[in-house]
Amino acid sequence: MKNLGKQKNKKNGGITLIALVITIIVLLILAGVTIATLTGDNGILTRAIEAKFKTEISNLKEQIEIKEVSNSKENAFGTINGILGMESEYNDKLVIENGNLVYDTEKFSDQEKKWLEDLDILPKGNYYLIMMENTKTKFSGQTNIGTMQEFSELVNSGNFSYDIAYIIEDINLECDESNQWVTIGNENTAFSAVIEGNDYTISGLYIDNTNSYQGLFGNNTGTIKNIKMNDLYIKSDVGTGRSTTGGIVGYNNGGTIENCQIANSTIIASGNNVGGIVGWNENGGTVRKCTSSAKITNTGTYSTGGIVGWNNNNGQVYDCSNSGDITGSANVGGIVGTSQANSIIENTYNTGNIFTNGIDAGIEEILGVDCQILESRAGGICGLSQQSYINKSYNLGQIEGKGIDIGGICGRVISFIQEKNVSIENCYNSGKVIGTGNLIVSGSNNIFGGSALGGISGRVIEEAMVKTCYNTGDIDGVYTIGGIAGEMGSIKDNNSGNIENCYNIGDTRTKSTTKGGILGRINLGNIKSCYYLNITENGIGTGTDIDKFESELQAKTESEMKSSDFINLLNADYSEDLWKRDTSNVNKGYPIFIWQ
Repeated sequence: MKNLGKQKNKKNGGITLIALVITIIVLLILAGVTIATLTGDNGILTRAIEAKFKTEISNLKEQIEIKEVSNSKENAFGTINGILGMESEYNDKLVIENGNLVYDTEKFSDQEKKWLEDLDILPKGNYYLIMMENTKTKFSGQTNIGTMQEFSELVNSGNFSYDIAYIIEDINLECDESNQWVTIGNENTAFSAVIEGNDYTISGLYIDNTNSYQGLFGNNTGTIKNIKMNDLYIKSDVGTGRSTTGGIVGYNNGGTIENCQIANSTIIASGNNVGGIVGWNENGGTVRKCTSSAKITNTGTYSTGGIVGWNNNNGQVYDCSNSGDITGSANVGGIVGTSQANSIIENTYNTGNIFTNGIDAGIEEILGVDCQILESRAGGICGLSQQSYINKSYNLGQIEGKGIDIGGICGRVISFIQEKNVSIENCYNSGKVIGTGNLIVSGSNNIFGGSALGGISGRVIEEAMVKTCYNTGDIDGVYTIGGIAGEMGSIKDNNSGNIENCYNIGDTRTKSTTKGGILGRINLGNIKSCYYLNITENGIGTGTDIDKFESELQAKTESEMKSSDFINLLNADYSEDLWKRDTSNVNKGYPIFIWQ
């Protein structure tokens, strides 16, 4: 009887509540409140339903966070009831995908979908799970699972029909000389979906062949993110031509590579376009938040970089860093080997050492004698920048080469992106720049190298602009050595360069007289508001019309350069301050950028 009474009270309570709601609605209508005000998109009842809906969904999200399902490969995918062990009216409408709550688009109204999006709940995807072979038994009966090798086979055969692939645990590829890795995608087939690495590590990749388009992925137009790679070995011995080899992907054609890492790895190549992350990045391809410590050796001709070998045609490289040592022939950079055609490098840094052997660039008259020219075009950030933009980047590694055009930031900079109107800005170098080549101008076997060395750029030509940069690294070479640039402009080709608002405190050392605190040699160009520490005798070593730049080049003492007056001088031409005092002694008291 007692229990029956409780049930009766519950029933009466329910009737009373319904009656109360109806009474309130009637009273509101009698008071002049319209039905639209009650039930419209922003009506009282609609907002009440929305609040209830969002509260229930938020509670489910909270339960997922408490259970930490994203940290468990078994619990990261499934139903609410199966994973959380709780009944819910949304059990057949919402599922858990990669540790996140997602919804079935066919089981919610358009209004409910908007509310779900307000809570950052996304539609469920058509996904594929990547795991080790022995883990597959835990997903018995599922067809959307496979190993990394099986995933590669699906992509390469053109049968990968999923929107996204998830790596759900660390993967050991267990490759060796007799069981080499077959890249995901190749010269003729691109990966075009999304792969989410979930910060898991892939190890044991081994490649040693004569093919190009080498890497974990060979060819990508999709999105590759959050993958760590360890113990990687790639050797692409193509002989000549394009190796197009990278630790993550060989060729990134308009795709996105994000938050990927390469560690304890070796990349060896004999062709062009070799990078720690991407070999060849172009057509708006984006590489961001990636790091590499891979040791890279390339005997090919051009484009070797710590992150990207060749960055071309609106290629974008952001927020990346390299700490691996790199050896190449020409166009060698700590971040990018060659950057061309409206491409951008921004917020990057290099701590690895760079070395170039140089390439034979033909015969040119030097000091009245025909010489064989060795070109290195090597830089801490970029080897060759042509109609490209480098911003907010710095180098701490040593840059060394046997040829010409070697710089702390860029070896040779040519032209600029029109909308930027500047080639390199807001950059600094603290690494040593060394030209180890010889200047031999006697006899019949004349060789010219170790020249055009600069703290920021080795050579600045074709209207290129270096602006708002500083150098603290020492420069040691054979000929035309400058604290900011080695050589600027070309009388022969009738083009000029520009340097503006820069300072140098690094020493310039050479046996010749062609060294300057700012510029080694000027042929054609302009200099404005530049300063150098008075350990160097002249602002410009040699060149054309040096005297006309006397007022724009000022030698300063150490105390003057560390003063507030000098900061004000550097900031004078800007609406917002770009420079600040070094109160934390990160630059021995000399001015630093606001962003440092």
